[in-house]
Amino acid sequence: MALLRRRRGGGRFPAFRDRGGWHDLHSDDLNEALRRLSGTDVIAKDFRTWHATVLAAVVVAVAARGARAGEAARHRQTVRAVREVSHYRGDTPAVCRASCTDPRVFEQDVTIAPALARPGEHGDFGRPATQGAVEAAVLGLLDG
Repeated sequence: MALLRRRRGGGRFPAFRDRGGWHDLHSDDLNEALRRLSGTDVIAKDFRTWHATVLAAVVVAVAARGARAGEAARHRQTVRAVREVSHYRGDTPAVCRASCTDPRVFEQDVTIAPALARPGEHGDFGRPATQGAVEAAVLGLLDG
């Protein structure tokens, strides 16, 4: 199955085509496939939330490098991270902050800055640099 553009348009996106023709892909279909393949109760939103959380952790770490410590600096880092991640996702900052990122990224006294020295360290070409060491650092941050 490949995700393709329909020549004649119409229908929902995303859609897939197989020997039986075009089929609309609905979130319930995708979530059921994810559950079946993973053997867990994961849904597509979990992946979107995880990616937003990783991006937010990266922005906070980069912003914190040159910033002074303190409550005002932390607030500015949080606002910047939420704004950048919401722009990337196409959400409003309010939606991004409320439901798209793990709030613990903004509440910690430490960041994932040490992992940014080696982004994509163990990744293959074409693999996002936020995977590998950066994701591991975010997991460590969230686990406390």
